[in-house]
Amino acid sequence: MAIRCTPLLGMALLVLVACGPKPEAAAPPEAVSPPAAEAPMHQALTGLFTASSTTAMGITGDLAVTPERITLSRGQQLDTAAAAAISPTTLIGAGQPSFAETYVGPTSLALELRKVTSTTNTEGSTPQPLCGATPVSHVAFASNADQSTVTMLVFSGEEAPGDTATRSQLCGAFTYGPLS
Repeated sequence: MAIRCTPLLGMALLVLVACGPKPEAAAPPEAVSPPAAEAPMHQALTGLFTASSTTAMGITGDLAVTPERITLSRGQQLDTAAAAAISPTTLIGAGQPSFAETYVGPTSLALELRKVTSTTNTEGSTPQPLCGATPVSHVAFASNADQSTVTMLVFSGEEAPGDTATRSQLCGAFTYGPLS
């Protein structure tokens, strides 16, 4: 049996071709955006430091610092949240002096602030309280480039020290040098 092409069959084929799927047009090239620049990470202070001020020798003893913990040789461990870099010209509280004025150092020193998440005493020790009967809430470290001098500022209160803080209290300043 032979198939004959009739004008009606030819028109049906044309309609199918015209209404069928069309070849996809080439999609315009996707705009490639450059990778987002990552915010610079703050390199938290770490190391072993010898108490050099009278207050540090009498209250804290030597100091061991990691990104997550501050260990005082007199028997306390302060677990901390990640350190954040702050400007030495930041005020320690509303209407109070700046960090640089508090630790009596140049504004070129590295300064970081850490929130204290928990405090524990080493078994068998009776450490001196850092803030009297009030718990420590924040610790700031100021250090020069070679970390030959480190100052630890200890705060209590409901909020982080800063330009607008009204519920943060400086409890003490302790100075350390490199472990000899």
